[in-house]
Amino acid sequence: MANKCGACGRFASTVDSIKCSSCTHLFHRKCASIPIDGRISNKWQCSGCKAKNVYASGVNTIATPSTCSSGGKDTEFGDAQLGSDDRGRCETNVDLANELKLIREQLTTIAREMVSFRHEITNINSNVSEISNRVSDVEKRIGCLEQQATDLPSQPGGSKVEDSIAELKCRLNERDQELLLNDLEISGVIEQKGENPLHLVTMLAAKIGTELDERDVQHNGKWRQDIVG
Repeated sequence: MANKCGACGRFASTVDSIKCSSCTHLFHRKCASIPIDGRISNKWQCSGCKAKNVYASGVNTIATPSTCSSGGKDTEFGDAQLGSDDRGRCETNVDLANELKLIREQLTTIAREMVSFRHEITNINSNVSEISNRVSDVEKRIGCLEQQATDLPSQPGGSKVEDSIAELKCRLNERDQELLLNDLEISGVIEQKGENPLHLVTMLAAKIGTELDERDVQHNGKWRQDIVG
Protein backbone atom coordinates (compact mmCIF):
# COMPACT_ATOMS: atom_id res chain seq x y z
CA MET A 1 0.00 0.00 0.00
CA ALA A 2 1.47 3.43 -0.97
CA ASN A 3 2.46 5.78 1.86
CA LYS A 4 0.42 8.97 2.01
CA CYS A 5 1.06 12.28 3.72
CA GLY A 6 -1.01 12.67 6.88
CA ALA A 7 -1.73 16.34 6.03
CA CYS A 8 -2.39 16.56 2.26
CA GLY A 9 -3.12 12.89 1.53
CA ARG A 10 -0.64 12.68 -1.37
CA PHE A 11 2.14 10.13 -1.83
CA ALA A 12 4.98 10.60 0.62
CA SER A 13 8.42 9.09 0.11
CA THR A 14 10.15 7.59 3.14
CA VAL A 15 13.40 9.34 2.16
CA ASP A 16 12.16 12.94 1.78
CA SER A 17 9.43 12.76 4.45
CA ILE A 18 9.37 12.90 8.21
CA LYS A 19 7.70 10.37 10.46
CA CYS A 20 5.65 11.04 13.56
CA SER A 21 6.99 9.16 16.57
CA SER A 22 3.51 8.79 18.00
CA CYS A 23 1.15 7.86 15.13
CA THR A 24 3.95 6.73 12.74
CA HIS A 25 2.36 8.68 9.84
CA LEU A 26 4.56 10.23 7.19
CA PHE A 27 4.45 13.98 6.46
CA HIS A 28 5.98 16.16 3.77
CA ARG A 29 8.44 18.68 5.14
CA LYS A 30 6.47 21.42 3.41
CA CYS A 31 3.20 20.25 4.95
CA ALA A 32 4.87 20.14 8.37
CA SER A 33 6.44 23.61 7.82
CA ILE A 34 9.94 22.23 8.37
CA PRO A 35 12.84 23.38 6.14
CA ILE A 36 14.52 20.84 3.92
CA ASP A 37 17.83 21.10 5.77
CA GLY A 38 16.20 21.38 9.22
CA ARG A 39 17.13 18.91 11.93
CA ILE A 40 14.45 16.50 13.09
CA SER A 41 14.31 14.89 16.48
CA ASN A 42 13.55 11.21 16.82
CA LYS A 43 10.74 12.19 19.18
CA TRP A 44 9.12 14.58 16.68
CA GLN A 45 5.32 14.48 16.74
CA CYS A 46 2.77 15.79 14.33
CA SER A 47 0.37 18.55 15.33
CA GLY A 48 -2.50 16.11 15.89
CA CYS A 49 -0.57 13.92 18.31
CA LYS A 50 0.96 16.95 19.99
CA ALA A 51 -2.47 18.45 20.54
CA LYS A 52 -3.63 15.19 22.09
CA ASN A 53 -0.67 15.15 24.44
CA VAL A 54 -1.22 18.78 25.42
CA TYR A 55 -4.88 18.11 26.09
CA ALA A 56 -4.01 15.07 28.19
CA SER A 57 -1.37 16.84 30.28
CA GLY A 58 -3.13 20.21 30.44
CA VAL A 59 0.09 22.01 29.61
CA ASN A 60 0.66 24.33 26.61
CA THR A 61 3.76 23.75 24.56
CA ILE A 62 6.07 26.79 24.59
CA ALA A 63 9.30 27.14 22.64
CA THR A 64 12.32 27.78 24.92
CA PRO A 65 15.75 29.13 24.01
CA SER A 66 17.41 25.87 25.07
CA THR A 67 15.63 24.04 22.30
CA CYS A 68 16.76 26.48 19.60
CA SER A 69 19.95 25.87 17.65
CA SER A 70 22.54 28.49 16.83
CA GLY A 71 21.55 28.52 13.19
CA GLY A 72 17.92 29.38 13.91
CA LYS A 73 16.76 26.04 12.53
CA ASP A 74 15.02 24.78 15.65
CA THR A 75 13.03 21.63 15.19
CA GLU A 76 10.89 22.18 18.28
CA PHE A 77 10.04 25.73 17.14
CA GLY A 78 8.97 24.31 13.84
CA ASP A 79 6.79 21.85 15.72
CA ALA A 80 5.13 24.69 17.61
CA GLN A 81 4.35 26.45 14.35
CA LEU A 82 3.00 23.23 12.86
CA GLY A 83 -0.20 23.22 14.92
CA SER A 84 -1.80 26.39 13.54
CA ASP A 85 -0.64 25.69 9.98
CA ASP A 86 -2.04 22.18 9.98
CA ARG A 87 -5.34 23.31 11.44
CA GLY A 88 -5.73 25.96 8.73
CA ARG A 89 -4.74 23.45 6.07
CA CYS A 90 -7.25 20.91 7.40
CA GLU A 91 -10.00 23.50 7.39
CA THR A 92 -9.11 24.36 3.79
CA ASN A 93 -9.24 20.67 2.86
CA VAL A 94 -12.66 20.34 4.49
CA ASP A 95 -13.95 23.37 2.58
CA LEU A 96 -12.59 21.96 -0.67
CA ALA A 97 -14.21 18.60 0.07
CA ASN A 98 -17.56 20.27 0.71
CA GLU A 99 -17.27 22.28 -2.50
CA LEU A 100 -16.38 19.15 -4.46
CA LYS A 101 -19.36 17.35 -2.94
CA LEU A 102 -21.65 20.23 -3.91
CA ILE A 103 -20.23 20.28 -7.44
CA ARG A 104 -20.73 16.52 -7.70
CA GLU A 105 -24.38 16.85 -6.64
CA GLN A 106 -24.92 19.63 -9.17
CA LEU A 107 -23.32 17.54 -11.91
CA THR A 108 -25.59 14.62 -10.98
CA THR A 109 -28.65 16.87 -11.24
CA ILE A 110 -27.47 18.21 -14.60
CA ALA A 111 -26.90 14.67 -15.86
CA ARG A 112 -30.45 13.68 -14.90
CA GLU A 113 -31.85 16.76 -16.62
CA MET A 114 -29.83 15.96 -19.73
CA VAL A 115 -31.22 12.42 -19.79
CA SER A 116 -34.78 13.77 -19.47
CA PHE A 117 -34.07 16.35 -22.18
CA ARG A 118 -32.71 13.60 -24.44
CA HIS A 119 -35.90 11.57 -23.98
CA GLU A 120 -38.01 14.62 -24.87
CA ILE A 121 -35.96 15.24 -28.02
CA THR A 122 -36.40 11.59 -28.99
CA ASN A 123 -40.17 11.89 -28.61
CA ILE A 124 -40.21 15.09 -30.67
CA ASN A 125 -38.18 13.44 -33.43
CA SER A 126 -40.57 10.48 -33.54
CA ASN A 127 -43.59 12.80 -33.75
CA VAL A 128 -41.99 14.84 -36.53
CA SER A 129 -41.20 11.65 -38.46
CA GLU A 130 -44.80 10.46 -38.11
CA ILE A 131 -46.15 13.82 -39.32
CA SER A 132 -43.72 13.77 -42.25
CA ASN A 133 -44.92 10.30 -43.25
CA ARG A 134 -48.55 11.42 -43.14
CA VAL A 135 -47.80 14.47 -45.27
CA SER A 136 -46.04 12.24 -47.80
CA ASP A 137 -49.11 9.96 -47.95
CA VAL A 138 -51.41 12.96 -48.51
CA GLU A 139 -49.16 14.25 -51.30
CA LYS A 140 -49.23 10.84 -52.97
CA ARG A 141 -53.03 10.73 -52.83
CA ILE A 142 -53.30 14.24 -54.26
CA GLY A 143 -50.94 13.27 -57.07
CA CYS A 144 -53.06 10.20 -57.88
CA LEU A 145 -56.26 12.29 -57.95
CA GLU A 146 -54.66 14.88 -60.23
CA GLN A 147 -53.49 12.13 -62.57
CA GLN A 148 -56.98 10.63 -62.65
CA ALA A 149 -58.48 14.05 -63.40
CA THR A 150 -56.00 14.51 -66.25
CA ASP A 151 -56.71 11.08 -67.74
CA LEU A 152 -60.51 11.36 -67.39
CA PRO A 153 -61.26 13.18 -70.74
CA SER A 154 -59.18 10.66 -72.69
CA GLN A 155 -61.15 7.71 -71.33
CA PRO A 156 -64.03 6.28 -73.44
CA GLY A 157 -66.55 6.87 -70.67
CA GLY A 158 -65.85 10.62 -70.69
CA SER A 159 -67.06 11.12 -74.28
CA LYS A 160 -70.29 9.25 -73.53
CA VAL A 161 -71.05 11.58 -70.65
CA GLU A 162 -70.46 14.63 -72.83
CA ASP A 163 -72.74 13.22 -75.54
CA SER A 164 -75.50 12.61 -72.99
CA ILE A 165 -75.23 16.18 -71.72
CA ALA A 166 -75.43 17.59 -75.26
CA GLU A 167 -78.50 15.45 -76.01
CA LEU A 168 -80.27 16.66 -72.86
CA LYS A 169 -79.58 20.27 -73.81
CA CYS A 170 -81.13 19.72 -77.24
CA ARG A 171 -84.22 18.18 -75.70
CA LEU A 172 -84.64 21.12 -73.35
CA ASN A 173 -84.39 23.56 -76.23
CA GLU A 174 -86.96 21.64 -78.27
CA ARG A 175 -89.34 21.54 -75.32
CA ASP A 176 -88.99 25.30 -74.85
CA GLN A 177 -89.84 25.83 -78.51
CA GLU A 178 -92.91 23.61 -78.21
CA LEU A 179 -94.07 25.57 -75.19
CA LEU A 180 -93.68 28.81 -77.13
CA LEU A 181 -96.01 27.46 -79.83
CA ASN A 182 -98.77 27.11 -77.25
CA ASP A 183 -98.54 30.77 -76.24
CA LEU A 184 -101.52 32.98 -77.14
CA GLU A 185 -100.86 36.58 -78.04
CA ILE A 186 -103.71 39.10 -77.88
CA SER A 187 -103.09 42.56 -79.29
CA GLY A 188 -105.17 45.61 -80.11
CA VAL A 189 -107.04 45.66 -76.81
CA ILE A 190 -107.76 49.21 -75.77
CA GLU A 191 -107.05 49.75 -72.10
CA GLN A 192 -108.97 52.37 -70.21
CA LYS A 193 -108.78 53.51 -66.67
CA GLY A 194 -111.19 51.78 -64.36
CA GLU A 195 -111.23 48.60 -66.43
CA ASN A 196 -109.43 45.37 -65.65
CA PRO A 197 -107.55 44.14 -68.74
CA LEU A 198 -107.12 40.68 -67.20
CA HIS A 199 -110.88 40.27 -67.18
CA LEU A 200 -111.06 41.17 -70.87
CA VAL A 201 -108.30 38.69 -71.76
CA THR A 202 -109.95 35.82 -69.88
CA MET A 203 -113.27 36.57 -71.59
CA LEU A 204 -111.62 36.57 -75.04
CA ALA A 205 -109.86 33.31 -74.27
CA ALA A 206 -113.16 31.78 -73.20
CA LYS A 207 -114.76 32.89 -76.50
CA ILE A 208 -112.12 30.93 -78.48
CA GLY A 209 -112.40 27.93 -76.18
CA THR A 210 -109.24 28.38 -74.10
CA GLU A 211 -109.23 28.47 -70.35
CA LEU A 212 -106.78 30.93 -68.82
CA ASP A 213 -105.89 31.82 -65.28
CA GLU A 214 -104.84 35.30 -64.28
CA ARG A 215 -101.42 33.91 -63.40
CA ASP A 216 -100.97 32.75 -67.02
CA VAL A 217 -101.40 36.29 -68.41
CA GLN A 218 -98.37 38.49 -68.94
CA HIS A 219 -98.58 42.14 -70.01
CA ASN A 220 -96.07 43.42 -72.58
CA GLY A 221 -95.62 46.98 -73.78
CA LYS A 222 -97.27 50.23 -72.72
CA TRP A 223 -100.93 50.89 -72.13
CA ARG A 224 -102.88 51.61 -75.30
CA GLN A 225 -105.46 54.35 -75.02
CA ASP A 226 -108.16 55.25 -77.56
CA ILE A 227 -107.22 58.50 -79.32
CA VAL A 228 -110.26 60.65 -80.18
CA GLY A 229 -109.63 62.96 -83.19
